[in-house]
Amino acid sequence: MSFSSFDGELTHTLPITHEDIQILRPVFLFYDSNCDGFLDPYEAELAFCQLGYTDTQITQKIDIAQFLRTVGVIKKKQLEKELDGKLRHVFNLINIKGRRKITSEMLMEYLKSIKVNITKDHSDRLCELISSAEKKEFTESEFIRFLMPLCRPPP
Repeated sequence: MSFSSFDGELTHTLPITHEDIQILRPVFLFYDSNCDGFLDPYEAELAFCQLGYTDTQITQKIDIAQFLRTVGVIKKKQLEKELDGKLRHVFNLINIKGRRKITSEMLMEYLKSIKVNITKDHSDRLCELISSAEKKEFTESEFIRFLMPLCRPPP
């Protein structure tokens, strides 16, 4: 597989850009001390540490494709963790009463406070869409599960 086709595959499946790849290739080459096109586990750990990724556990040699894919997976996990935290924060903004669930009425009240007016029927329907049980209320985990795919950046 050529680098350019691999670059395209990566940038479409993981949160890694062409610019990231241009930065990461020299890092890989720098740590490939014997110039065999692979990083042994020690070299890989050094490279990932330089990039600020300290939780990697590389147990075998990796090539540039595996190196880039690993960085992409790490970035994806970091973005999902960050997004999860933001969605939990939004849930808590809506859930001003501190309950385990947000009701249709609470959702309407919050939306009204930010100048978004929807009808009771629309609020009910939105809650039913978010709720895994199609109820007029939803939990934090249902809220995150519903919104997470909608909030991810496009590939």
